[in-house]
This record gives sequence, C-alpha cells and structure tokens, in this order.
Amino acid sequence: MRSIRLCRIAVKHLPKVDDIVKIISSDRSIAVATESSLFLSSDNGNNFEEVVLPSPASIVDIHFLFDGSLWVANAIGEVFKAFDGEVEELGVQEGGILASRWSPDGELLLIIGSDLEAEDSLQVLTADFDPIAVQPAVSTEPGEQIMVNVGWGSRSTQFMGQAGKESREIELKSATKLSEQDNLKVELCWRGDAELFCTSVPCFSGRRTRIYNREGNHLSTTDSPSTFLGPLSWRASSLFSAAAESIAGRPIIAQIERNGLEHGQIELILKDQLVNKISWNASGVLLLIQYANFYEIWRQGNYHWYRQVLQKISAQDYIFWDDFDANTLHVSSGERLNSLHVEQFVNVYQQSKVLVADGEFNNFTDYEAAIIPPPMFQNQIKSSESRPAVPTQDGVLSVTDKAILDSQESVVIEGDFVCVRQLYSLAPNTVVLIHDLENDCVIEYATPKMSVRKSVKSSFVTHLAPVNEESFFYATVNEAKEYALIKAVVSKEKETIEIEKVNFFSSMVKNLFCSQEKPVYLVKNIPYYGIEKLPLKSGETVLSLAANDDFIAATTTSHELLIWDISKATEIKSWYAVRRGCERGASIVTLFGTNVVLQMPRGNIETVEPRAMLLKQLESLLDAPKIDWLKMFKLCRRQRVNLNLLVDHSGYENFPASDFFVELLPKIVRKE
Repeated sequence: MRSIRLCRIAVKHLPKVDDIVKIISSDRSIAVATESSLFLSSDNGNNFEEVVLPSPASIVDIHFLFDGSLWVANAIGEVFKAFDGEVEELGVQEGGILASRWSPDGELLLIIGSDLEAEDSLQVLTADFDPIAVQPAVSTEPGEQIMVNVGWGSRSTQFMGQAGKESREIELKSATKLSEQDNLKVELCWRGDAELFCTSVPCFSGRRTRIYNREGNHLSTTDSPSTFLGPLSWRASSLFSAAAESIAGRPIIAQIERNGLEHGQIELILKDQLVNKISWNASGVLLLIQYANFYEIWRQGNYHWYRQVLQKISAQDYIFWDDFDANTLHVSSGERLNSLHVEQFVNVYQQSKVLVADGEFNNFTDYEAAIIPPPMFQNQIKSSESRPAVPTQDGVLSVTDKAILDSQESVVIEGDFVCVRQLYSLAPNTVVLIHDLENDCVIEYATPKMSVRKSVKSSFVTHLAPVNEESFFYATVNEAKEYALIKAVVSKEKETIEIEKVNFFSSMVKNLFCSQEKPVYLVKNIPYYGIEKLPLKSGETVLSLAANDDFIAATTTSHELLIWDISKATEIKSWYAVRRGCERGASIVTLFGTNVVLQMPRGNIETVEPRAMLLKQLESLLDAPKIDWLKMFKLCRRQRVNLNLLVDHSGYENFPASDFFVELLPKIVRKE
C-alpha cells in the first residue's frame, strides 16, 4: 500500500576522482577509495586529504574500525591501518587478496586469497587477525545442512499452477557454466546479525554460492537451475538475495535460504540491463538494484514485489545504504555525495483515493467505493516514466520533463519539470512541485494559468501537507541537520509565496497532515497537533499516523489504535484518545467517514469502524437540515448502536416514526 519517495537531506563534497571502488562513512569520517588512491575526510566530508599508501596496488576493501581508524586491503595482499594521517602495515597475505569483508559486529574478518584452489584460500580471522577457520574457498562438499531428498514431494507430484501438468515432467538441472553477463568477481556478504556469511565464487563449471556460520563451518551450497551473476546481499536476518538469470533467460533476484534452496524470485522489469549491484537496507525492507545508468528501489507487500523508484545515474556513480539509518541512501554524483531520505508514505487524496506505484504502472483504488487489498486495485494506469504521481478526484496526475499529465495522458500544465522529485495536489489542476537543484530546493505552485516559484536556499523539502487551494505546510532540513516546520501562503495577485516558520526541531518531521488548518505530524515518533504534543501513555510511541478534519488516528507500540476527536482539542493536556486494540505492527493507510483502513505487517488490509468515529458521524447526520434516516438506521444496525440514540438526540416529537416504518423499513428488509 505504501509508496516511496526520495527527499534530499544533505550534500557533501567529494574529491575529484574517477572509478570509485567504495565509499564508506561513519559518524565522524568519510573514506573514498578508487582503483589505486584513497581519500579520507575527518570532518565528515568538508575537506578530503589523500592517504598515501606504501604500495600503488589496487584497493580491494576499506572499513572503519571501532577505534576510528581505517582498515585497507589491496590486491597484492597488503593490509594497512590509517589513523591521524599515519599508515601502518599490519601484514601481508601471500599470493594476494580477491575479496575481504568485516562482520557487522566488527569481531570477525573474512579474506579470500587469489589462489582459490589453495587449502587456506578462505580464512576467518578475529579482530586481532588470529585464525578461526582456514579452508578452500571452492569445495565440492554439499555442506552440513544440505536438504536430503527421501522421495516425498517429488516434482512429478507438485502443483504447478499456471505452468500446467507438462511442466512437472521437465527435469531441472543445475547451471553448469558461467553466464556471459557474470561480473567475474568474488563476492562476500554477512548476515545482519553476523551469525552467517556467504561467498559467491565464479568457476568454469558455474558460479556457486556457499553459506557458512561464524565459526567457518560450511552449511550449504546452492544447486539451482538459475544462473547466478555475482551480486548478492543478505536481507537483514532473513533470506539472502542473489542476482541471477532464470531458466527462461529472464533477469531475476533469487531468494535463497540457509540450506541453499531458492525460496521465491523477483522478476526484474529492465530485461536488457546488466545488474551491477544489489543491496538491502539495514532493516531488510527496501532492496536497491543498480544497473549501469539506473538504480531501482523495490519493496514487498502481501507477497507482491513493487518497483517504486527508478532513477537515472552515471556509470561512475556509487550508491550505498547508510549503516546506521536504514532510511538513508547515499548517492555520489560527480564531486557531490547526496544523502537521500527514503520515505514510505501513503499517496492519498481526499482521505479515500490511494495510489501505489508498481513498476510501469500506477495502481489506483478508491477505498470509499470498495475495500480492495493490494496488490489488487480498481484501476491500473500506465506510466511511461517512473516519475512522481498523485491521485486526484478524477484519476491520477503524473509528471514528465515538460508537462503534467492526467490519466488520459492529456496535458494539464506545461513547464520545465526535469528536476521534480515530489508532487502534491492542492485542488483540481492545482499542484505543488518540489525541484531538487544542485545547490538548493525550489517550491513551485502551478496551475494551468500561472506558476509561482520559491527558492529554499541551502535547505531541502522533505514533507508537505495542503491546507487549502492557496496554502500548505512543509518541512525542511538543511546541511547542518536543522529541521523546521513552515507554512506557505500563495499570493496570486503578487505572484509570490510567503513563508512563516511554525516550529524548529532536532529531528526530522514525518507523516505531515493538516487538520482544521493546523499541522499534524511526528517528531521522534511523538505526535504533534499544531505545536503541542498529543497526550500518550508513559513510554508509548507512535508507529503510524493519519488525520482528517474531524479525527487524528495513530497506532502505537502498545498495539492499540488511538482516535482523537478534533472538536475536543481546546485543551491539549486533558485531551485523551479513545483506544482499541489492533494487530501488532499494523499501520494506518487512511481514514474517511467512519472507517479506518489498516494494513497488517504482511500486507493484507483490515477496515474497522471505531465507535468514536461512528457516533461523530451520527451526530453530524442528526444535526443536518435534512436528516437521512435510512443511512442512520443502517449505521446503527451494522454497529449495534441502540436506536434510542436517534430518539434521545432529536426528541420523540421530531422522530418521524410513522414515515420511517411505513416507507424506509421495507427498503432495508428487502434485498437491495
């Protein structure tokens, strides 16, 4: 249900280098390695100095140790430690090094030597470089945990679904040769908890991926009909993923269990592109796939894989996830290192219309008309480019380089939208666009007849929430990591955008909404309404937040759904929420009318009607100039509300008993 957008939050300057091998960062330093040069910044990217190594050999790997020093290994087997401008040689691996990797906990080091057939080509070392396990990197042994087939559940008896009965007779053989697209590199990867690691070694008989535990015991070897290509990445503490070709020749990302068996695939959309790199973020929620001139970000929901970001890059760019913040992506572009916040958000319009990006399509659903669980949808709209899109009253608005198009691909607004990274709808045919330029960010208010721009110097817009057709709230962050909440008002007569700072924070503003012309948002998982904190239990934090003009809803770490009535917000301190239980990990998609739409952790949808929202709706219907008694009776009957409420609110003399039972009740009893 959730979509993804990228918000630039910081820019750092890199040295003038080409062919970047690796970039790593810590809280204090950034290191950049090329084929034969190393640059280090001790002030977090402001000034870089070249680290002169004793040998000009190609750099294989770099890593920041816990003491702040930089560990370096080169291709001829030399290992160095750089600290405070001094370089110390730690040792030499005879024959050279093809690959090396430190464990996430910093306690173990893997090294694969150049002679793959040697008995000590794979070494597991402690942080003090004492050997734990030494063995060949290439082995014919299947491993300790390889699955044993005793004849049950053979392929000839399996259900193949759409593939049909004939596919059960096809014998699948493991790949026996390298693919022409193989990167011919030795790959290493640790699991997030540092309990397992895997190696991927190319051989003439085909590439095999082997899984080991931290003691160096060989657990399993993949034996798959898919042809592996080299790039791999472990998904947090779950399965690990490897780029491969399927037996039909399609590019895929294979999901592999610790016993070496494949467990699901991600079929890629860019079929004619070579995968250079795959990488899961620290939480195992987002998958980065890098090609020569593009990169994608995928996510999973309800057993379906969505490609939700496609960005162009140059062949020299280097992309990596932040080790500490799972929602931060770093992208080098020329002499700049852009830090992007990857925000997962619900792309919603008028509380019920939801849009989900799914590769080449935008899936549109109006949940007020029908509750349809994703990946199913009401309408699917083709998207020629993977650019920002928003749901509207009539369909979808999407951005191209020169225009904003509606669902029928008709031009709604013309302009220069090449650098647009975010798009918001304020009203029909009225939008706000966020342009991410090199040195600053530009906010543009655009209609078919006019366009107004406002430059936000040295800051980047991260979130935006419309108030009405001519005003909106937005959140910013600058390079000093100072966060602010700002209100913008558009003056059509003066053709200007006037801004007013609402509040400052030490952390990012998230989940920004507007209710009764006041902002609703999260800071450090604490909900705010205006500038006041919403009351919570001691130690309780919010997991998801949504709001409309009548209610604020949130799910919390205590596995409860909270509902605040906006009409009772006169005194924040005594303004308590109505609570009800919900499933662990549930997040709010949207709320409208009397409904709150929740999405469960695995992706399925659940709709609830909290009693607080139902009573508010009944109150509004009873106070209306023309009362819809049939609608009220249906609401009360479905939610088992005592019908005396209808009489007690309006008074018996105002209740049309005879009309109701004579005219309306038969309509309810009959099948409508």
